[in-house]
Amino acid sequence: ILKLQFLYFIGKMSGEGFKHEVSEVEDAEEPVRLQRAERVLQDRLGNITLVIEKCSNEFNQQAVLRTAEAMGVQRVYLVRPTLPKRHANKQKERAKAGKGAEFEWGAGVGVTSGCERWLTAKYFQTTEECIKALREESHTIWATDLALEAVCLDDDFKSSKYCPSTLPKKVALVVGSEAEGVSREMLDEADLRVYLPMHGFTDSFNVGVAAALGLQKVIDLLGREALHPSDMTALRQSWIKLLCTNPTITETLGSYLGSAKVPTPLDDLRAGRGNPNGPRMIKKVKKRQEEAERQRTQKQAPKPKFTLPSYTAPIAFAAATFAAGYMAGRRS
Repeated sequence: ILKLQFLYFIGKMSGEGFKHEVSEVEDAEEPVRLQRAERVLQDRLGNITLVIEKCSNEFNQQAVLRTAEAMGVQRVYLVRPTLPKRHANKQKERAKAGKGAEFEWGAGVGVTSGCERWLTAKYFQTTEECIKALREESHTIWATDLALEAVCLDDDFKSSKYCPSTLPKKVALVVGSEAEGVSREMLDEADLRVYLPMHGFTDSFNVGVAAALGLQKVIDLLGREALHPSDMTALRQSWIKLLCTNPTITETLGSYLGSAKVPTPLDDLRAGRGNPNGPRMIKKVKKRQEEAERQRTQKQAPKPKFTLPSYTAPIAFAAATFAAGYMAGRRS
């Protein structure tokens, strides 16, 4: 602080001196948000793609997107469901307004907490289009299925006769709709049908839970392979632009835009948080909970009882005496 105060007074006398010295102090360390983004980028999966086929529940789809992003998946392919007429009309209205049809039934911001900004999402009108794109990118398709022909993704999968002798380099894990699961067309094209072990009366997982467990199983089998360097470079520049949320931050991060500089990644993503030991909560949710707690406390608080001040008794007595005398005078 003393150094900055000294530089301030020197800068007053020497024009740009203070600005120059402060810029050197600010540039001495890389912005934490860039270091955090670089850590996320280096952990992104280049060998696993998630396919969401005709998921009819928007909130489930958004939950899957949030889970996939948190687990390091970068590429998510979505086959559009056959929407009810009211949802289809909403999409047409948003498309006419220039807001994009995907926003209404796709990567929404309600449950996803904004994570869709960091994903590479591709939308397909039909399952056939999605399969064609996966084959062109040399993906091996693993589709989730509850049929008896499916193979269990448990700890013994690698040693089982169903496990390929050579594990594929790139896998596309497919999850389907809540009601019908993965379509017959996708199952016929799948290289392997897999299911998750269950030991209760419930005969299926929620699609969000199935995606999370399935992704973790596939990651354990294949390992975490990084993205191609060219993909990382393009994503880095795209993310830096997204991080420039105001002019001040843009000025700080501007030197990284269009340059080959690579920020130093954080060793642990938890270190990039303001309070590593505190709970993470969306601000809107936290505000809602605080308001609900305030209202509950107000309802439980005892209501104050109305009591007359001590000096009101003599005044009331005098008023009553006066009224009685006045009425007696009128009768006489």
